[in-house]
Amino acid sequence: MSAKKLVMVVEDNGELADHVTNILLKTKKYDVINAYDGQQALELYQLHKRFLGIGESKIKAIILDIKMQGMDGLEFLRRMRYDEKTKPKIPVVILSAYEDKDKWMTATHSEYGAVCSYLKKPFNRNELLDTLERIFKGESQRMIAETVEKCYEKLEGFLSDEINKSEKDKDASASASEHFTGTEESVVPAKPRKLRVMIGTLYNYRGILANVNNYSVNKIFLILPEIMDSHSSKSLATFKNSLSPDVEIVTKSSIKYKDMIEISREVARIIDNLPKETVVFIDISSGDKLITLGILFGAYARAERIKYILYLPEKSNKVICLPKVEYEINDAQKNLLKAIIKKPGITTLELVKNQSISQGLIYKYIRKFLEINALNKENEQLFITDLGHLLLI
Repeated sequence: MSAKKLVMVVEDNGELADHVTNILLKTKKYDVINAYDGQQALELYQLHKRFLGIGESKIKAIILDIKMQGMDGLEFLRRMRYDEKTKPKIPVVILSAYEDKDKWMTATHSEYGAVCSYLKKPFNRNELLDTLERIFKGESQRMIAETVEKCYEKLEGFLSDEINKSEKDKDASASASEHFTGTEESVVPAKPRKLRVMIGTLYNYRGILANVNNYSVNKIFLILPEIMDSHSSKSLATFKNSLSPDVEIVTKSSIKYKDMIEISREVARIIDNLPKETVVFIDISSGDKLITLGILFGAYARAERIKYILYLPEKSNKVICLPKVEYEINDAQKNLLKAIIKKPGITTLELVKNQSISQGLIYKYIRKFLEINALNKENEQLFITDLGHLLLI
């Protein structure tokens, strides 16, 4: 007979905590420990670590309430996930009467949330037991991804409610303003926030929205196709409406750009025009391949200004930070590439005659550019490639 799994129930309502505990104990599959607030849960979590805190926890799943006195459930979850950075994550099931946009986004946060399920009180006994069964069958990662998808479905519902409420508030405000006169009060301007910029594109909004929220972005530059299909248009509308009101969004159509190189140049221009202290993120989670590559190579051209290049795969809630590739060339190398752009098909011998640097350096630079595919050579004639253009951005 397999050993019972230890489940921690975190619930401040004693009667409900007993009810959940009894449900689990009657299955004879689980042992249960109880915590009645976030602080006590954190202490029990620490207490049940194996091997002086190095190994994985003896606790194999947590059923977690959100709204509790003192430290709430989401704060406990954030602190536990921070402690688990180098350890296997304990599967968590939210069991709460409360849900809103912020709670769902926090609970499904890839780093500080990653819950397997978000069950609403009053809960269904069989649903709770089925959820635990799936966890102990090894389906935690799939469940986390499913809960993220459910989060975005919920966001659309919350958004619709907010729009309806906003329209009602506007009507009420307009009505009240007809009967109100008053005096203006002096307002102390708020200290400006540090600019945190995301540059990306969009087909499905899920990835970029998650990264915008995870990294507290307050300005977004979106480079979009000239013609968007109905799916892209709907995603863009949902994305815009899901953003906090203080997030600025700037859209740029790729109609202005002839090819990937032009898109890369535009990304470089955007970054060059930002204040030096700006924190810059790149998102390539979803979008037209040409635009995505252009954004990526533009980021490479300004790698020293980029904080993270982010990619959230479909059906996953694990954000991947891509490596930043830097490439630098000196002025003499730039002049060599510019000469080839000016006269496509020029030969190395012609370059030797026209350049001020030594013949040996010219041959060395040409050989290097050919090795990295920055140049093509056809019958001794030299032609610049897309990489050659990128080196000049």
